[in-house]
Amino acid sequence: MTITKSITIRCDHVEAGVLVSGTNGIIVNAAATDRVVLEGLDIEGLGTGLNGVSIIAGKEVYIIRCSIRHFTQNGVNLASSTSGGRVIIRDSFILFNAGGVNVAGNANIGSIFNTEIEGNTSFAVQANGAGTILGIANSVLNISPTAISLLAGGSAFSFGPSNVVSGAGSFTSLPFK
Repeated sequence: MTITKSITIRCDHVEAGVLVSGTNGIIVNAAATDRVVLEGLDIEGLGTGLNGVSIIAGKEVYIIRCSIRHFTQNGVNLASSTSGGRVIIRDSFILFNAGGVNVAGNANIGSIFNTEIEGNTSFAVQANGAGTILGIANSVLNISPTAISLLAGGSAFSFGPSNVVSGAGSFTSLPFK
């Protein structure tokens, strides 16, 4: 499925899902002012899907109460051409992919709250590129060889003492003032 404009796709009562093989689950290719909300979805890659959610353009993508599993690349891949593009992930499970959440591109930002990112074979979270930022609170990064991968000037910050992290990598230190 490719999303090209602001939209909310929400399932509140019964499970709704995206089942893919050999391709991306959901592609967001929206305008620089568009907001996309994905809520209550089960996104399954069957071990052959590429990325669960691939964000290539758009202002903001909200991933709320979703389960994203079994993709050969990343559960969530934010590589938006929109400078300052954002992905906000809340109350979700990102499991058994090659990578959990990848934030790349020009000053893109990932915010992760109350989410479990576990069992990914490469990394749990990755910030790749100057100005890319990950902010993580009340989340679990577990059972991945690298919990936090910071490449080419990317940063990851922990907010609050409640993150559980196992695996290589560490958060960027915040200066005390």
